Amino acid sequence: MRIIGLMSGTSLDGIDAALVRFDGVSLESLQWTVDAFRTSPFTEAQRAQIHDAITAGTPAQLNRLHAELAEWFARAVLDLCRSHGIEPSAVDLIGSHGQTIWHEPPARGTRGSTLQLGCAATIAERTGIAVVSDFRARDMAVGGQGAPLVPWADRALFSAPDRSRVLVNIGGIANLTWLPPGGATLPLVAFDTGPGNALINSAIEWSTRGSENFDRDGQRAALGTVDEALIEELLAHGY
Repeated sequence: MRIIGLMSGTSLDGIDAALVRFDGVSLESLQWTVDAFRTSPFTEAQRAQIHDAITAGTPAQLNRLHAELAEWFARAVLDLCRSHGIEPSAVDLIGSHGQTIWHEPPARGTRGSTLQLGCAATIAERTGIAVVSDFRARDMAVGGQGAPLVPWADRALFSAPDRSRVLVNIGGIANLTWLPPGGATLPLVAFDTGPGNALINSAIEWSTRGSENFDRDGQRAALGTVDEALIEELLAHGY
C-alpha cells in the first residue's frame, strides 16, 4: 500500500506530508520505504488563525478553521504528489491527524477529551483519495490518554531483541516511549512528559517581538546558562 501521512503539531510550524510504501501484514513482517516527503510551512496568517482559535476561538471561528485546515491539508497532499511526479490515483490512503486545538487527558476520575480540526471528507473530495482520521478518540473513549501517537512506530523502528530502550520525542508536547526487549511479553509504555517546543517557540516569538518563531539549531539556548534551582523545581513538579 502507498499511504500519505499528514501531521501538523502544536508547534504550529507547518504541515508534514510523507508518502510511505508498506508491505507486510503484521508488525513482524512489515517493511516500508519513504518514497517522498515535503513540509508546507504555515504562513504567518495561518499560524495566527490557528493560535487565535486555540486561545480564544468562538464556535464560528472553530467551524471555519475546520474547513480551511482541510483545504490546507489537501493542498499539502497535492503539492507532495506534484513535486515528486506522483499521480494521486496511485495513492491508496491518506492518514490525517488534523490540527490539535485542545487535548485534555483523563484526570481524577473524569473522562478525557480531545479536539483535532481538519475535515476528512473535504480532504478526500479535493484529492480523490480515501482518508482515515481522528486517531486519538478511540483510545480516550476507553479511558486512555489519547497520546502520544508515536509508540507503535517507535516499536517498529527501534525495538531491540536483547535490550530495552527509552525514546524521548520533543514535539510541541514532549513524550516518552519505553520499549521492552523485542522478545519480551511486556507491553510498551508511553506517555506525555510535559511542555516541549510549544513553550520554547512562544518564548522565542515573545522575546524577538515576533521576528522569529523558533530557536533555530538551539542557537539562543546555547547562549544562556542553566538555572539549577529552577530545574530542580520543575523536576519536583508532579505533572
